[in-house]
Amino acid sequence: MKSAGTQNAALRKRLNKLADRFPQIEIARRTGVAPANVHRYLRAGRIPAEFCLALVEAFDLSPDWLLKGEGEPITSDLKADTAAKAGDLLDLVKAMNAVARMRLGAVVGDRDRHKLRELSETLQTFDRLKERMNDRTRPVLARLLDDLGQALAGMDIARARVLRETAVELSRLCTDDTLLERLDTLQSGVEYLTGQLEPALEFDRRVFARRVRDGRLSGDDDVSQLVHLVMSLRETGRIAEARRVCGAILSLMDEQAVNSRGALEMRIFMGSFHVELGDLEQGLAMLREAYPRIPRESRIAGTILMARALMLAGVMDYFEAHTFGYRTAGGSRLLMREACFREDPAMLAHAARHLIGTGEPCVPHAEYDAQRTQLVQRALEGKGRAGDFQRMAERHPPVTASRYMRDLLLAVHAAQHARLLGDRRELKARAEQTHGALAAIPPEIHPPIELTALHLKNAAALGKTGPWPIRTAGALKDVSAWVQRGYAGLAALQ
Repeated sequence: MKSAGTQNAALRKRLNKLADRFPQIEIARRTGVAPANVHRYLRAGRIPAEFCLALVEAFDLSPDWLLKGEGEPITSDLKADTAAKAGDLLDLVKAMNAVARMRLGAVVGDRDRHKLRELSETLQTFDRLKERMNDRTRPVLARLLDDLGQALAGMDIARARVLRETAVELSRLCTDDTLLERLDTLQSGVEYLTGQLEPALEFDRRVFARRVRDGRLSGDDDVSQLVHLVMSLRETGRIAEARRVCGAILSLMDEQAVNSRGALEMRIFMGSFHVELGDLEQGLAMLREAYPRIPRESRIAGTILMARALMLAGVMDYFEAHTFGYRTAGGSRLLMREACFREDPAMLAHAARHLIGTGEPCVPHAEYDAQRTQLVQRALEGKGRAGDFQRMAERHPPVTASRYMRDLLLAVHAAQHARLLGDRRELKARAEQTHGALAAIPPEIHPPIELTALHLKNAAALGKTGPWPIRTAGALKDVSAWVQRGYAGLAALQ
């Protein structure tokens, strides 16, 4: 660690560099410090922190440069660079205007070949200026993207938003495909971390389209940049599109990448999408092949997807899933939903006792899944009351990426609660609401199997009084069809 004297000497050296560019009287005027004190700080003694702060604010200096000697003074470098770019931009506009002023009719025929030469020279000038703009913009944009990536990694969303806005403006002067693709990837990250999955999807699709166009995917780094796309598609219910994207990613990988961790993770995702879309056998085969080959520290998402598939297949129960793999809050949410789905008192009691709380792998008490678990448990014990679910959902709403999924989830769960309480009037109203929510879902969005199955169970409880053409026999027949395809975990609904 540097001594105070060494740090002061290094700081004074940088202050003198600043004084080489600005007179001491100017430094005194801008910082509000007496000229005699400025002179003293540049020569000897301790340099007050207040003076350093005043310098940063007055001259727009980089604190990293002033205090640690890292980087460059922002004012001098960026202003000079901006001025140079502004001059280039002015020349670029002049060249564009020169092209625009030329009449195409004037360059037809041998008599006006000099017009063609003039046009060619102007276009060459335009290309040179454009490339010069690129040369000046690339390093600045690259540094901005580095800072944006660091802000996202540190979950500094406020700073990330400011850096993103600046990078987007600067990108207008850059045509470097690599940097522009990186910007799109980082913009997706900003949207994803702020819960805006639809905009995140659009940026991820643009990145994916470039990869498909160029036919390039060489390894984990390339694949990891597409994970946001797959996750966003999954969370918004676009399961069929997510499966197609996974297939395309796997087909674009070169021979060296097919056994990489990224490829194995994509196979995990693709297997889970097969399961969601009704192809349990193929999905389980992919999951069982890929899951053991992924490093243990990277199995968090894979463990949840694997457990979910095995529970749907009826080969793993709630308590086995609780001890399966590395426990996380995401896995606890999965178990809570399983306990509520099965309406099993022992599972619900275990979930309420062991899965709700503070710290990993528990789910906070205020979360929707924790509240619903306790609500279903009380309803089964005969302690619930009408209106409990509505009040809970208003105070602790579910976090979903799609309003269609939120509307369906709330309607199905409200109908289940009414059914457990024996409130047929409320059940009928909520089941009708569920039917409307299902009808409103766009065809590209696929509801989770459990929500559909739970809706069928709610409908079956109404018998012939249902307000839509689903009757008891039809509902049970639909559930039986899933069970016959291997989804033995749904047999409890029959």
